Amino acid sequence: MPENIEFSGTFFLFIVILFSFSKKQLNHVAEGYFKRVKPTYQSLARRSQYLVT
Repeated sequence: MPENIEFSGTFFLFIVILFSFSKKQLNHVAEGYFKRVKPTYQSLARRSQYLVT
């Protein structure tokens, strides 16, 4: 159990750092990505669910 909690905390911290670091870049990349591919909300939800689990 302690190992699981430690892993979760580290993973969460990594996500926070990644988001704060690439927020500006993420907006730019997402804009171009949506213009090209235009994925559905369902695929986005599935992808985010995959990242979370």
